[in-house]
Amino acid sequence: MSGAACARWGLCRRWAWPTRVAVGGLLGLLGLLGAAAGAWAAQADAPPDGLPGLLISYQVPPAQRPALRQALLGGARTRLQDLQASGVLTGFRLLFSRQAAPAASAPSAPSAPSAPWDALAVLQFSGAPQAAAWADRPAGAAALLDAPARALLTAEHSVPVALLRRQQAEPTAASPVVLAVAYQALVPAADYLAYADGYVLPQFDGWLREGVLARYAVYAGGQGQGQDWSHLILLDYRSDAALAERDRVVAKVRAQLMQQPAWLAISQRKTRVREERPSVLADDISHAQATP
Repeated sequence: MSGAACARWGLCRRWAWPTRVAVGGLLGLLGLLGAAAGAWAAQADAPPDGLPGLLISYQVPPAQRPALRQALLGGARTRLQDLQASGVLTGFRLLFSRQAAPAASAPSAPSAPSAPWDALAVLQFSGAPQAAAWADRPAGAAALLDAPARALLTAEHSVPVALLRRQQAEPTAASPVVLAVAYQALVPAADYLAYADGYVLPQFDGWLREGVLARYAVYAGGQGQGQDWSHLILLDYRSDAALAERDRVVAKVRAQLMQQPAWLAISQRKTRVREERPSVLADDISHAQATP
């Protein structure tokens, strides 16, 4: 994220979260998911906020975006609903970018969510055994899209992640506007955790209280080959109107937190702890109606 964009979204402070759980790196669904089984299985004793998940990003030519959206709302969503009903997943999300992704980069280019994407599926497994079982599936069984839909793709990446932090406010937003921000951590895990809990999360919690944010989630991903990011944040704004209020709310919450000595002390530190990657603004289409 550029300096201007960073200021625009109110995420300019130098912050990041720790990778609490060692997970696998960059994977492709075409036969590579099995490599993650051992990493997921190692999370069997992970705390509740380190439950394993999976990010699957999709990229298509601009003209094929409507077809990709329909495929996600059709067979892919049905498969995810079946996985949730059977207990493999505790939940899932389907995010669709508001802007077409540029042409797919070379295979050695950074993996999504750092690289642009047209759609992102977020899977949350019930636990390490379920994640490991998923990783052991043949490539065809693990694919969410059917063959015709997969033929449209110019790029597809699958990355195991661990859910580190999440919070939401009631009532939930039916169709939130989601800001997805990926970044690379630069300091040790213990420093990330202290900074996040002491400085960043209080701001997110303030945005929740102000009513513009419906929920947030923080994921840690493995550092696989070609991967230039370590964490992903999903910020759910309740609506476009709520998103438009971000600057006012960011300033208000920071003014409140400035009265807290501990928060102020962290805010004045100059240590650089992360590098932002390009952000993506997307719609949550998990419950959207498919077009006939």
